[in-house]
Amino acid sequence: DEDYAAVYITSVPLLLSYSPPPGFYSASVVSPLGFAGNKFGEVEYSAKEIGTFVIECCKGNPRNIELLFFDSNHAEYLSPEFKQLRSIRSLFLTGRCCSQYYGFISERLLGVKKYLNDAKDKDSSGDGEGHRLSYSSEAAIAKLFYHAFHKLYQIQRIVQYQDPDVRLEDGSPERDFIMKIRTTRPLNGDLSPSVLLAKANGLLLAARKLQKETDEKRKNEGLDVRPREVDISKVRSVMEKIRFMNTVDTPT
Repeated sequence: DEDYAAVYITSVPLLLSYSPPPGFYSASVVSPLGFAGNKFGEVEYSAKEIGTFVIECCKGNPRNIELLFFDSNHAEYLSPEFKQLRSIRSLFLTGRCCSQYYGFISERLLGVKKYLNDAKDKDSSGDGEGHRLSYSSEAAIAKLFYHAFHKLYQIQRIVQYQDPDVRLEDGSPERDFIMKIRTTRPLNGDLSPSVLLAKANGLLLAARKLQKETDEKRKNEGLDVRPREVDISKVRSVMEKIRFMNTVDTPT
């Protein structure tokens, strides 16, 4: 399938109108096979008004953050307004952002555990490993691991004061690993759910430890340490410019 993410701008007169337009649009396809069902040939999208998008960036939403950092060569279109927003993107890599990444990862791993526990309940004779999982359950577990490991690789960079690279480089060990998770069935051996869970939890703990150690080292060296929250005054300044560019009631 094809997935698109977009950010749009509502003109100021429309925003201040009695009935402003929605701040979010989306179109998705529900597969009969569930969460990880095959959607080959389908097109899905989500679009957020820039005000909604920026609020979520301030809260550290990983999906929004990565839309600010992805390689612009892969964009269908970048407006002047979005380029302005991207110019301050590092402001959003806060302590709250790191916490959001940890939460995203933990939520996916909890999802894996739920599928495994459900398998144990249905077959109490075993340990819930991949050979007893239904096709749809195993596909869902693989997708959850794919999401979790991708974000683990991003948070490893962020806690070291590097930008997230979003699209893992072709041929890199990280990309090869998560693609292997996506395509291997059944998930067994080194890719069994229990092994992957242990690996993911280990990387999660390591990222938290690395964040603490890196911040402490920077403090000792007299370097700036990431703030807990976004500098709202700087974000507001850029947003005022963007809104001013769209004060007339015309499509953007």
